[in-house]
Amino acid sequence: MLVGREDLLTEVRAALATSGRAVLTGPRGAGRTAILGALTEQLTATGRPVVRMSPARDIAHLGLADLLEQIAPDGVDGLPARQAVAVEAVLCRGEQRPADPLALRLGALALVRQLATAPVLVVDDVQWLDPLSVDVIGFVADRAELALLTARPATAGPTAGLDRDAVEFAIPRLTVAQVVELLGSRGLAYRTAVQVHAASGGHPRLALALGTGPHRTGRARGGAAVLSRAVEQAAQDLLDGTAPGVRRLVLLTALAGRLPTPMLPRSAVSARDVVIAELAGLVQVDPDDHLRLCAEVLAEVVTADAGPDELAEGHHTLAAAAIDEPTRLWHLAMTATAPDAALAHALAGARATMRARGRPRRAAELALRAVDLAPADLDRGTVVRWLRDAAQDAGTAGDVVLVRRMLGRLESVDAPAADRARARLAAFDAAGQDLDGCEELLSTVLSEASGHPGLLAEAHLRLAVRANITEGAPPRAAVHARHAVQHAVAARDPAVQASSLAYLALMQRVVGDPVAAAQTLAEALAVAPGPHGARLVNAPPHVAARHAFFDDRLDEARQGLLGLLPQAEAGGVPEDLAEVLRALAEVEIRMGRCASALGHVGRALAITEWSGMSPGPTWYSAALVELAAGSPAKARVLADGAVRASAEEHDQLYLTRATYARGLVQLAAGDAAGAVASLRTVQELARQQHARDPSMLRWHGDLAEALIAVGETAAAARLIEQTRGLAAPGRSGGVPAALDRAEGLLLCATGPAAQAAEVLERSADTFATLGMPLEQARSLLALASAQRRQRRWAASRDTGALAEAIYRERGAAPWAAARATEPGTAERRGLNPADARIVELVAAGAKNREIANALFLSVKTVESSLTRIYRIMGVRSRVQLSLLLAAESP
Repeated sequence: MLVGREDLLTEVRAALATSGRAVLTGPRGAGRTAILGALTEQLTATGRPVVRMSPARDIAHLGLADLLEQIAPDGVDGLPARQAVAVEAVLCRGEQRPADPLALRLGALALVRQLATAPVLVVDDVQWLDPLSVDVIGFVADRAELALLTARPATAGPTAGLDRDAVEFAIPRLTVAQVVELLGSRGLAYRTAVQVHAASGGHPRLALALGTGPHRTGRARGGAAVLSRAVEQAAQDLLDGTAPGVRRLVLLTALAGRLPTPMLPRSAVSARDVVIAELAGLVQVDPDDHLRLCAEVLAEVVTADAGPDELAEGHHTLAAAAIDEPTRLWHLAMTATAPDAALAHALAGARATMRARGRPRRAAELALRAVDLAPADLDRGTVVRWLRDAAQDAGTAGDVVLVRRMLGRLESVDAPAADRARARLAAFDAAGQDLDGCEELLSTVLSEASGHPGLLAEAHLRLAVRANITEGAPPRAAVHARHAVQHAVAARDPAVQASSLAYLALMQRVVGDPVAAAQTLAEALAVAPGPHGARLVNAPPHVAARHAFFDDRLDEARQGLLGLLPQAEAGGVPEDLAEVLRALAEVEIRMGRCASALGHVGRALAITEWSGMSPGPTWYSAALVELAAGSPAKARVLADGAVRASAEEHDQLYLTRATYARGLVQLAAGDAAGAVASLRTVQELARQQHARDPSMLRWHGDLAEALIAVGETAAAARLIEQTRGLAAPGRSGGVPAALDRAEGLLLCATGPAAQAAEVLERSADTFATLGMPLEQARSLLALASAQRRQRRWAASRDTGALAEAIYRERGAAPWAAARATEPGTAERRGLNPADARIVELVAAGAKNREIANALFLSVKTVESSLTRIYRIMGVRSRVQLSLLLAAESP
């Protein structure tokens, strides 16, 4: 199955149609052969014959033989004798003779010209063509003006005579979503697929090997588990043929984890080797000028292949080239073979330095190495402290495996209960959104933390998080948050007290008590106005920014999040940084800052990909941004992925949000019935979760619009009325403005158009005042529809043009493009999308029952809709309606 290559296939076909030549390049295992196969099938399906050649290393004339065999399947009758003999010799059909280049050129050209249709020449692994094959194929392609498609590894140079004027296409590595699609049919969980993406670097063959079989065989080599044969072979294919300098670079990068580029010249690494390694898909340079392996699994392969002396030499090289003391100590420690108390203490000190620099994973590794080098007579309390610190650092980094290792070590040395409890809390932190299995873990923490109010506070705060995310129970979460506050006060821990108060404020807002939420948040901010411990998520400044977002105080929300961004970048916690970035993206998109939103969410997606964290939250935010500013098709993929990922992890919070995003995408695509189904699911989930504040997830107006579009106007009216009762009284914000838009559309469908226009103008004006231009433009489009219904054609055009101008100015590409499409007759007459679809089906001759089945409506709803349509369009029957449509068709 070819996944994620649709755009590439389209671009290559377009290049062949225009320039006549294209070349595919990519690392080994990138799928060059599969892509050529797909292109061959597509070209053949359009009636274009294809001649496909597959040369091989060290087999002379094989590519040329492929060509000649396909263009002369029945022999060479009609060719001059010398040409025929030359062709037959290459095909091993006659007496073996020395190659005759000129005769082969002319003979092959003559055979091609005898074909009814000029073929497309396709050459896989073009780098293996021998000089004679290159000469003949190039000659035939030039003289017969044939399209030529070739493929070669990215590290192979151009093929003289064949690559001239060719458009080069570098095959991109698969994205997380594409790896999920590739492996989804094999039953792989979404988060596991994200981790496979990080391990494989998006290389298709490696991802398949990792995702379709056991990662490890369980066999041991030197005491360590090794990779499965399929994974090891796929990884070795990437490394195959690399020069010693490139392989050394890969090994050094594996040993360093992330190799600062200033260390490269000091490690005797040439710039050429770096370029070749990048082209081969082995390494990449991150924006912060650190080199890392594209595929994490390569580290296990190259370190397993290297002998002890080579590993020691690599660490000594990196120690000598180190740009800071912790890095130097780490590499020296990796060469130590005997206990060393001084080195162990130095590593423990370096751990604190790396933690302060925002590198929690390396900090955990330093602490663990300190434990490994500790002499047997070293104070047990010191060893326990180092293990506890390592566990907490690993939890901060989101490394579940490393946390579990630390917890096992703590249990093996019979560490005090409080230290084991801290390690278990770290395991909870590393779990991301997948908290369903953490109930027993937290119960154990409560037992182990007895007599330690600080630990009890942290345990109850995490119980609050789990109750909200996994159970979808904000009231229960609020109870745990209050317990956390009480224990934090007893422990005199202002940071945990502040975070617990902030989370309590969030839960109070969810259940519809904004006054109490504001008071609690103010208390949280007053308790600890400075830094709030190791985590930013759910700390008071973060929660305050989110409250500002819910209240449509967008400038305040944006400034608050921008203020947190440097701290998140320096903290080294992937989940914190992704959270701040995606929250910023949501604020930016509401403000109509589309380019900034795309940039922020792009960074959040990249962090999600390489860290292997739960993808649901980031995919949800990315779906919203893509719908407004990018690609609606990508938005649908992201929303569907977020729904599935959140469901797999039992994340009720983001299951609700992701389903809302899917409903929005469906509504924007004109799938009103699908939108109703999705948004009613959101409505039910919100009811189960006691979520009463309509400002936090604004599905209410969108569901009302979808209900109107499918003709359920009474249900829409009830929803609008109920939601107005939930909205903060006396406040003019985005929620009332969205309800005004829905009410205006309802009036368009059921009431006087003049009143509808008045309500829609109010909606657009409110959004403009709030600084929400994309929502303003959406209301303007609804207003333009109402004006068309009033027969105010000029006003409708002007209003629509203003909406289009806003979309274009703000960079909302999909909406601007959609607006540029001229509306049809039904739309010009003021019908909503659902009624317009009914009109289309009537014009096509569909009966009422057929229309009902097609649109998932009742026959009664279709009949009432047609009555309304007749009135709006000034006709009395289906016949008159069909005649009117025919008369106004272009």
